[in-house]
Amino acid sequence: MGDKASCPLHLGEFAFIEGHTVRRMNNIPIVLQGHRLSCGCHAGAMR
Repeated sequence: MGDKASCPLHLGEFAFIEGHTVRRMNNIPIVLQGHRLSCGCHAGAMR
């Protein structure tokens, strides 16, 4: 968490506010597709 992703709906870059409950890297929850951004949208891969 703390990483950012762009949101085409809200036209900006927002931090992830959700992460995996068990999987961690450097004791920080990893973010997967579908986790929520601070704008309220869910992350997803785009083509």
